[in-house]
Amino acid sequence: MPFGLACVGVLPSACSFAGVSTVPLSGPAPRSVALWPGLHSEYAAVGPMLFTGLGQALRSRGYRTTSVAVSRQLLLDSGADELAPVPTDLSAAGVALEADAVLVLEVHDFEAAGDGSLSSARWDLGWRLLSTRGHGVLWQHSHGGAWRRSSEGAFDSLERLDLDNTVIPVGGDPGWSFRSVGDLAANLHRLALMHLPRAAARSSSQGDGR
Repeated sequence: MPFGLACVGVLPSACSFAGVSTVPLSGPAPRSVALWPGLHSEYAAVGPMLFTGLGQALRSRGYRTTSVAVSRQLLLDSGADELAPVPTDLSAAGVALEADAVLVLEVHDFEAAGDGSLSSARWDLGWRLLSTRGHGVLWQHSHGGAWRRSSEGAFDSLERLDLDNTVIPVGGDPGWSFRSVGDLAANLHRLALMHLPRAAARSSSQGDGR
């Protein structure tokens, strides 16, 4: 569902976005959602940065959640030997995490460059909300894109940013300035989860909600 930029020349976190449509849940709304901490091994090194801001983005939609670190520890305490990119037993994950659903970050592709600060990045990410109560995939969103610091290339910063399953170049304007992979990831999570319906009632969060 496309949306338009409502401001230019400031950081994306300060922008407002008009016309963002939410995608309805395909099953019962979860009361609590845990962040799934597993990623494909090839992205393990950058994993902590890719998770930056995911918990905050989810809490901003009104859901009670745990941090990636807390979820990881709970799963290890439950006897999990290795954390798969996607839960292999959703029911068991729900028991271990005390959650009605898990939010999985799927990294299909990610590349970043920069010495000290981010100069360019390309990504293909997916977000899936999976029920641990037998209701399957409750919600999902995908986004592919690319960004390069404006001083190193002239990209159109007004390209729409959420056309699913496409690679959209963004950047080229001082307003789209990302200092690090974590900074970029936090903005991508925020934009993606704007499509998630808000929880019926906002609950207090648990953990640090990275």
